[in-house]
This record gives sequence, C-alpha cells and structure tokens, in this order.
Amino acid sequence: ENQLSLFSKHFNVLLPAELDVFYHGQLKPVDRPRLLICFDDGLKNNLHAAEALENFGLRGLFMVVPAFIDTPEDQQANYYKSHIRPIINPHLASEPEDITPMSWNDLQGLHSKGHEIGCHSYTHTMLKTENNNSTLIKEIVESKYVIEKRLSLVPNTVRTFCGPFNALRSINAQAMSLIAKNYTYQHTNYPGCNINPALPLLVQRVNVETHWIPEMVK
Repeated sequence: ENQLSLFSKHFNVLLPAELDVFYHGQLKPVDRPRLLICFDDGLKNNLHAAEALENFGLRGLFMVVPAFIDTPEDQQANYYKSHIRPIINPHLASEPEDITPMSWNDLQGLHSKGHEIGCHSYTHTMLKTENNNSTLIKEIVESKYVIEKRLSLVPNTVRTFCGPFNALRSINAQAMSLIAKNYTYQHTNYPGCNINPALPLLVQRVNVETHWIPEMVK
C-alpha cells in the first residue's frame, strides 16, 4: 500500500486495457511518467496485491504458469521450488500462499474485476537453448489456449507473454517468431523506458519487490 501510494503520487498509472492506446500513440500527454504494474508467477499472495490495487482504483497484469496451477495442491510447493524459485528467503516466504499458485477460480475473479491475465509460459522451464518445436509450441501457444479455456475467455483475450527467466536466457529466434504470431505484447526483464522506440514485443520492465521500503523503490 505504501508503494501504491508512492506510484499514484509520482506516476500516471495505466490500466492494462490502456496498453493498446499507449502503443498506438493515442494517450493524451501527461506531466508524469506512465507506469503499468504487473506480477509474475501467479502466486496466491498476489490476491492481496490485487485487493490493494483495487482500493487505489487501479488494476494489474498477472502472468501465470498453467502447469503450476494444475499441479496437485500437495505438490505445488515442491513445483515452485523446483521450477520457479529454487532459492527462497524464509523471512519473505513464510506462508503457504507465498509458494503456491492462485487457482483458476481466483484468476476468474481477478479478470471479472478488470485485471488482466497473461502467460508466463506453460511450465516455467523454457530456455533459449530449446529448439524442439513441439516443446516451444506447448510453452508459448498451448499455454495461451489453456488459460483462455480454463477461464472461459474469448479467443485472444490472453495477449501478453513473458518468458520464465530473463529474456536473454529464455527466448530465441524460434520462440520469438511464435510469440509474435500469437501475442500482442511480450514483457521482458530488461529495465528501461518504453518510448522512442515503443516496441510492444519488447516491453521493458523494472523489478520491484513488495518488501522494499520507499527509498529502495525510488
């Protein structure tokens, strides 16, 4: 909540639905930099973040991993440790919700409130060295269809892809081609600004952790 207060004061915070207008150059000029808030991995604790966003009249973009969600509940914590974050700080991840995913019902609730759901690959294991076309199709294309089907969304509602690791490690030319054919946006882990040039398939992002104090965020 402290971070959202800071963002609301110093930024023009965009809704996910406004990305199209931004990339078409149709947003009115403002005197503050624009900011989109997004979350990777789809952890259960993201529901608290979503509630805080809503209290500020904001909405977020949540990147999810279908295989993580579909893992049996008693195995989800192990999946998180083996596929997503092998090293976990116990002081920051002390509750089950910190290492287990939101359910499909949770995600339906987020979507109904105006948040957007994106794809963070099918299994969160895709690497740049992967050249098996069927594997890449599953990670990039099938994952999109699974999310849309499980959430009862119309085709192409899921329009954002984000590789599971730093884009330098997870996206090769073959993967990039599939992303370009199936998504409008690709979010990366490159820090930077998204104007001049504005590249929807190379959205740059700055990482912020929820436990950071305002001085660290600044």
